[in-house]
Amino acid sequence: FVEDNDGAKMASDVQSRRGFELPDELGSLACLRFASFSGNNITRLPRTLGRLNDDCDIHLHRNPNLKYPPLKFHKSVKMMRTFFHKERMSLFIGASLFMPHMKRGQMRANERLYQPGGSGYLTSKKRFEDIVRVYEWLQAV
Repeated sequence: FVEDNDGAKMASDVQSRRGFELPDELGSLACLRFASFSGNNITRLPRTLGRLNDDCDIHLHRNPNLKYPPLKFHKSVKMMRTFFHKERMSLFIGASLFMPHMKRGQMRANERLYQPGGSGYLTSKKRFEDIVRVYEWLQAV
């Protein structure tokens, strides 16, 4: 039980406003059957809670600042696991849809940069001409 921690003295006012965060290691307690975090001013639950056994009862009453995961997913470990999975999959799908656009944009930028008349082409050409001039001057001396 970790109950009514809100009434205990916090180290500072900043810490009491920030709230209490559960450690990530909590999700590795495979044999945990009951956890009560009522009245602790918890602000965020770790994603590792989704690893807990489905039979584990979690009580999160009197945590008004708890925003993650949303309230409707606080009822059970299975619902939390569903939320964390959906969140992870939406991030993965978003990243996988974004990457081809990123690659295409990089290819276009490189094409524009190094085509004759592009800024990279002009800079490289100027450097090459400067090096040739210096080399010719050294040969003449």
